[in-house]
Amino acid sequence: MSCCAKSGCEGMVFLCEEGTILKKLRVIKKVNKLEAQEMTDIKAAMECNQEMCEKFNPFHVFPCVNLGDAAICGQEAVFRFLCRKAPADACLKLSGQCPVQEAQVDMWMNICATQVESQADEVISQIDGTKPFNPKFYQDATKSIKTVCSALEKHLLDNTFLVGERITFADVDLAFSLGPLFSRVFDAKERNNKIAVTRWIQTVLNHTCIKEVYGSFALCEKAQEPKRPEKPKKEQPKKVEAPKEEVPEPESEEEPEAPAENPDEPLDMEWWKRCYSNTPVPQYPEAFAKLYHKLDDIDKWENFSIYFCEYKYPEDFKQTFQLCNLVSGFLQRNEAIRKIAFGTVLICQDNDKNLHSIGAWLWKDKEIPKDMIECPDYPSWTFWKFDPAKAEDRKLFEEINAWEGSFGGRNWECKDGKTFK
Repeated sequence: MSCCAKSGCEGMVFLCEEGTILKKLRVIKKVNKLEAQEMTDIKAAMECNQEMCEKFNPFHVFPCVNLGDAAICGQEAVFRFLCRKAPADACLKLSGQCPVQEAQVDMWMNICATQVESQADEVISQIDGTKPFNPKFYQDATKSIKTVCSALEKHLLDNTFLVGERITFADVDLAFSLGPLFSRVFDAKERNNKIAVTRWIQTVLNHTCIKEVYGSFALCEKAQEPKRPEKPKKEQPKKVEAPKEEVPEPESEEEPEAPAENPDEPLDMEWWKRCYSNTPVPQYPEAFAKLYHKLDDIDKWENFSIYFCEYKYPEDFKQTFQLCNLVSGFLQRNEAIRKIAFGTVLICQDNDKNLHSIGAWLWKDKEIPKDMIECPDYPSWTFWKFDPAKAEDRKLFEEINAWEGSFGGRNWECKDGKTFK
């Protein structure tokens, strides 16, 4: 089969979840006038494209473009491939005008993927409340983005766009990732030292082809803050009144409000995922107590088990984002067990600045699920079983899911993490 058996312009299928990445793909699709079907339900997409996934995408890396007799998998590879499918009459040459510009576009894409995307996601997710409030992660992510913006400011003082004299995908990539920050976090005071970046992002996001995908863009007037856990209300002391004769009143006919969940019902994985997501960090001990009650007293560990995992080769990674990307891929490739599993995998740093990754998994299975064992990443991780009789195992499980602690006496500092739910 020829490596160019298909043009890549006909019968394409985008396999990508809804979100910023899909919006970037839609810009390329629009500018380059590509005909492509979109599938945003990854599980359904894998079932419909099972043969393609087994043959061309065995690691289940997404986004993915199914070309019928080939596939392009992985964010940057997909972006590069589609950008270079520009027709002669395209309104923008997204990949650049020459080989040097193409390499420069790739350079900015790499900066966006490694220094902006996950950091911007951390900030916006904490503001939206989809990630638990963690001031250290929030500050670190904000600081990292401001460092990138400072470098961008210097570059854009002498350049209208990131590469060449016209908009390229480098501009689209970074502007889509930074856009929510400029519209929700960076107010007028914060933008005082980002004049060139502000001008650039407004120019890019208001371009006709791009605006139709991104939507309306307005600069932030008042900076939004992350959602903090609610402080428990202080009980007001009751006033002591002189005793008086009381006429007994009939019992109220109103039914008491039903509790959100019955503590004596068997463990339901969806309940636990909601409980964990909606519980403020200071109240985690109460949530863990409910979970242990269901496992110890009701299920008696007959249908569920907890396992810990630790990555075997952390010395291969020097940067947090590199190990974070590996963990993201590991979780993504375990989509098949999502309904029966809940997991938290952290990226930590020891006192010598060496990186490590440790995690905890709860699943509806007495042993490690078959699909996990068949995952290509499985051999790179050491797994060991949680012992309900050991207090130290319970403490480690709680620390991993709270993203802080000594982690079993390892004395590591949590730098980032991912939750599988």
